[in-house]
Amino acid sequence: MAFQSSHAHRALTGVVLAFTLLHIIPTMAQTTPTLGEVVVQDVASTQDPRKFAARTSVITAEDIRQMGANSVNDAILRSVGAFSKLNTAGGQDRLIDLRGFGETSGSNLVVLVDGVRQNESDMDGNNLSWIPIEAVQSIEVTRGGSSVMYGEGATGGVINIITHQKGIGPGGQLGFRVGNFGQRETQATVGQQVGDWALMASGFKRMSDNHRDNFRTDEQSVLLQGSWRKDQNKLTLRHASQVLNSGLPGGMTEADFLSRSRVSYKPSDNGKTLAESWLASLAGTTHSWNWVADWTHRRKTVESNYVADSYATKTTTPSDRWGLRAWQKGQLGAFSTQVVLGLDAESWKQTRLDESRIEQNMQAAYGKFELGHAPSGLTGFVGARRTLADKKASAGLDGGVLDRNTSADGGLSWVMSERSQAYVYRGNSFRLANADEYVCYPVYGTCAANPVNTLAPQRSQDTELGYQFTTAQMRQAVRVYQHKLTHEIGLDQNNSSNINYDPTVHKGVEWDQSLRLNSNWSLKTQVASRDNRFVAGTFAGQTMPAPQESIQAQLTHAWNNNARLTWTTTWFSEQRIPGDFAGTCASKIPSFNTHDLFYFRQVAQWQWTAGVRNLTNENHYTVRTRCSPTSRSIYPEAGRSFFVGGKYLF
Repeated sequence: MAFQSSHAHRALTGVVLAFTLLHIIPTMAQTTPTLGEVVVQDVASTQDPRKFAARTSVITAEDIRQMGANSVNDAILRSVGAFSKLNTAGGQDRLIDLRGFGETSGSNLVVLVDGVRQNESDMDGNNLSWIPIEAVQSIEVTRGGSSVMYGEGATGGVINIITHQKGIGPGGQLGFRVGNFGQRETQATVGQQVGDWALMASGFKRMSDNHRDNFRTDEQSVLLQGSWRKDQNKLTLRHASQVLNSGLPGGMTEADFLSRSRVSYKPSDNGKTLAESWLASLAGTTHSWNWVADWTHRRKTVESNYVADSYATKTTTPSDRWGLRAWQKGQLGAFSTQVVLGLDAESWKQTRLDESRIEQNMQAAYGKFELGHAPSGLTGFVGARRTLADKKASAGLDGGVLDRNTSADGGLSWVMSERSQAYVYRGNSFRLANADEYVCYPVYGTCAANPVNTLAPQRSQDTELGYQFTTAQMRQAVRVYQHKLTHEIGLDQNNSSNINYDPTVHKGVEWDQSLRLNSNWSLKTQVASRDNRFVAGTFAGQTMPAPQESIQAQLTHAWNNNARLTWTTTWFSEQRIPGDFAGTCASKIPSFNTHDLFYFRQVAQWQWTAGVRNLTNENHYTVRTRCSPTSRSIYPEAGRSFFVGGKYLF
């Protein structure tokens, strides 16, 4: 049953707040640990996250094991309460939106694996299913601007997936999962230590008929990795490949959706994605400096065959990225110091079926200085990044953008006691239009004679305040943030081309809570209230298309570390349909409330999982591209689904 009004939402929020206060008061007098509950292991900078703990959520390997997550994407969404959307191209990974950027959420979020940037040059988001969940040591989710350290596109936040630095061998695991909608999954991971080398091989295959006609998917991935470690030096070599074949069912009308139809008006449309990546990373220590140098090469090919509309597309995008980062910790009297210096370079070229090409070359240099004073609990930092970017299109397209951008940020953290900490952050971030946004698609009939969007870079002024309070039984974190954007990049009113918006503001409050009720029961909640709107121009004062409010609550009963049952309820408010900037559309994407139930149990070398998603069979959708109820623009979410799975450890 969906919450249909903000009154229901406020009532639920009130219940959660009251319940929390009842448990805060008795714990105030208890002895507490230090703020070491959140431990981020950034192999690239080693910054202690406890100094800014309220900004970052950490999902540990033990968390992943006990929740029975089968992918990185699954672990993130079940842990941080972020809004996500159906991937209409198929595949199990959903599109994550940390701070209400809607259609461009994937372009406002930087994804790292062991500190190495993984973002693609298109709008498809970041598929993470090639990373075996068994190889993950932790997942760090940092909200808010981080462009100085991680470059363009980090306005919404950063996700860093840290793999086990010493490998997973000797041994491995074999697993399976089956469920309704024809879901079948198999996966295997094996690791072995050979001298100073830690070797790993992993494979994954998933097939599903999904919940729509012509939405059958076949997804598979392979990962090969070798890591050599000697004293303070480490070399990592990695190759990953992923193939996704999927039907493309297209959208449906409101009447189709309300009748819970599986209908597809495009029964033969199909797509294929092939992605490969290579990584070489070398880390070491020279004198008092730690450093890491990395190179990645990625090649992604996307083919779409739109039989119903008699056209096809194909894009091939090879990309190369290089990075060098060095950091040094020191002492200056009573003050601790850390200096971080780095260089980044990126080059990619996308070739399209019509032989047009889009190229981008980017170089950046950055630095950061941190100063801490342990007696007072104060830590401050300042940083800056200079980026040079050159983007151009040629052949059937002509146009170019040359940008010079300086990002700067600073922050101050105050550890007031073993229980409490506050911080303030101020900076600016930016992003460039990706290859998909750079082009207007003539098939919609609204492009100019020269279909190139030479969009200005998006820039944001980011401000954030946060507070964390911790006891032995609970953790509370509150963040108040504001992103003031100029030239925000997004879809126009016709959803056919990307434009630069008039000035916008994304602001809000986020509240996280983890509460241990007793030795067996625990409660975890994430509440967010956002206000994303135009602040100048034609649509000044109008709300932007994205959920404004959300709640996720998880109630867990743990018999012990090897057996637990978790109930999760998630609610998102209604939102405007993309393109409805003036608020004239009578329809909206409705609010929805879903319930999930997950069970995990480990017996000897076997791990068993079972679950039901959308327990109440809520009829809802997260993707709609047109206002008209007769337009085939709604992509419904799945109804009730269930699965059982097993994993054998050896």
